Amino acid sequence: EQFKEQNEEIRKKQEALQKLMKKVLDDEFMELLDELREMMEKMDSENTEELLDKLEMSADQLEEHLDRSLELFKKLDFEKNLMESEKMAEELFENQKELNEKTEQTARRDIDTLSEEQKQIEKEYEQLKEKVKNLEEKDSKLEQKTNFSQPQEMSKSLDEEFEESLENMQQNKKSKAKKNQENIKESLSSIMKNLQQFRKNMERDESAEDMDNLKQLLENIVDISFKQEDLLIEFSLIRRSDPRFVEKIREQYKIKQEIGLVKDSLQALAKRQIMIQPFVLKEIKEIDNNVEKAIDDLNERHVSGGTSRQQYVMTHLNNLALFLNEVMDQMNQSMNSSGSGSGKSQKKSGKPSMSELRKQQQQLKEKMQQMMNGKMPDKSKGKGKQSMSEGLARLAAQQAAIRREMEELRQEKIKNGDGDSGLNEIIKKMEQNEVDLINRRLTETLIRRQKEIESHMLKSEKAIKERDKEKKREGKEIKNHKISNPINFLEYNRIKESEKEIIKTIPPSLKPEYKKKVNRYLLETRE
Repeated sequence: EQFKEQNEEIRKKQEALQKLMKKVLDDEFMELLDELREMMEKMDSENTEELLDKLEMSADQLEEHLDRSLELFKKLDFEKNLMESEKMAEELFENQKELNEKTEQTARRDIDTLSEEQKQIEKEYEQLKEKVKNLEEKDSKLEQKTNFSQPQEMSKSLDEEFEESLENMQQNKKSKAKKNQENIKESLSSIMKNLQQFRKNMERDESAEDMDNLKQLLENIVDISFKQEDLLIEFSLIRRSDPRFVEKIREQYKIKQEIGLVKDSLQALAKRQIMIQPFVLKEIKEIDNNVEKAIDDLNERHVSGGTSRQQYVMTHLNNLALFLNEVMDQMNQSMNSSGSGSGKSQKKSGKPSMSELRKQQQQLKEKMQQMMNGKMPDKSKGKGKQSMSEGLARLAAQQAAIRREMEELRQEKIKNGDGDSGLNEIIKKMEQNEVDLINRRLTETLIRRQKEIESHMLKSEKAIKERDKEKKREGKEIKNHKISNPINFLEYNRIKESEKEIIKTIPPSLKPEYKKKVNRYLLETRE
């Protein structure tokens, strides 16, 4: 919060961390504490034990959130100081370059006036050295170190160049001072470039590594989800007296171990990648908790309770897979946007129109129909259930993205006073689609609902276009017409009224030749 320019990426991370810290001590945790206090006052021993279990789980979540937040703050502090060091090196290089030009243009007898500027640059360079030294200390405290080291140019030889430059300037040795200054400028340029290159390599390597880890995690979660689904079906068919019942419980233990590995990997990734929200750690905690209770129920031969817990495990695994898939898409977009050069044409950042969203929805319906026919659209690779699950996760993520755009469009229409335009009903149907896709319910009902969504979107699109046309009509400017002389206008009306009176005065029974004479007479007398 200091009065200095902040890099856009650093600013976004700061805001994300502030939001994250607000979620650490959430309302749910505080409510559990209040409830426990009330039970202890009432000495309600029956419910206290269950509440303590919940509180212990929440306390574990709190500790995990705090550990993660602390590590993210350390990482953010390192990145921020790295960028500040880079900026300091750049400013020092520019100042030294400017000083070299002044030295070239200054007369020999006046060169001592520039020695103060050289002293100031040397002083700022010492500050940069201290900042870079602190960067090495900060990196050593990170769980996943960046292996940062001080640039080679920050050596005693550069300190000697500064000293010799000042001595030569004080002794009015301009040519030697110029040589020292040129060496200083080149060293500062190398330091600046090394810091810039290190930061770029660090960001690129971390993004690539995180992306690979995320892909592997997603595959593991999908694989566990299918194993849990198969086991759920088997438990619903097997008898409690069957010898294989114990064997199936062992398989549930194996699934629990695999979930533990996924949990450890997710926690490690969450400490590096700020896009991994607290929601993820909460979901994995719910999965872990339900697996534990499922095993307890199955050991007691409470099959209905065990299978119910297994269903919860599957739901949370599917939620987790969907969210991680969205995170992967966001990271891909971020990497593509940061990797594009300044000279390349960028995509327009405008929000998609209703027409574009309708086309996206049509494409989504076509992909669903392909999957119903046994075809794997887009990037879904492999065979069997894993491929189908990955494809459904992608479709659910695409539907969620379209729904969010629809919600923004709806809010914009309401803000502009255009009403809902029927968008709320469309959004609700899209939410139902997401739930079906997450739970792998690829049915005719889903396709029928997709058709209804398209129909509603088409109607809304037409309604929006009609409303826009009405606004355009209302917005037309009044054209200026030439205003005629009012005297002429009044004379015209007088003559017109006279002619009407003449027609009324001529009797209709007269023959044509007499009518003409009467008409001529009346006109002559009026004139």
